[in-house]
Amino acid sequence: MQIKQKNKRVDCIQNGEINIDPYEMLVRKLERMSWNGLSDPEFHLDKSSVITWFSQFRNYSDDFVKSVLVEGILNNEFHNILYVLSLVQSNDFREMTSMEAYTLLYQFVCNVPKSIEEWIDDSDLAMSQNVLALLSQSHKGNF
Repeated sequence: MQIKQKNKRVDCIQNGEINIDPYEMLVRKLERMSWNGLSDPEFHLDKSSVITWFSQFRNYSDDFVKSVLVEGILNNEFHNILYVLSLVQSNDFREMTSMEAYTLLYQFVCNVPKSIEEWIDDSDLAMSQNVLALLSQSHKGNF
């Protein structure tokens, strides 16, 4: 029976029918990050602020949003300039200049809702903001 479910999932992926629910994806990731397994991410998340935050990326692909959230924010890949450059060169940013893309990413990282910020190390978030600020030239003397 699991094989049939797995095949169905593969078919959906191959057909391009992937629709992610960013809030659900975030809850699942935070559950995995919880060290004791007793923390309920839904209790700590302000759903309206998370949805408002995600609305900045409603016109971008699911893969892009997942990459920015999971790899960029939660796994701190915004420290890695090569990661940022690969995002900016993606099809999702084809219509904007690199400076506009860096600025959008910078604003996204700077506007992380407080409930998500609690799950991220302050120094990692600050480093992500600083790297993107340098790239977007949006620094405010925080260095």
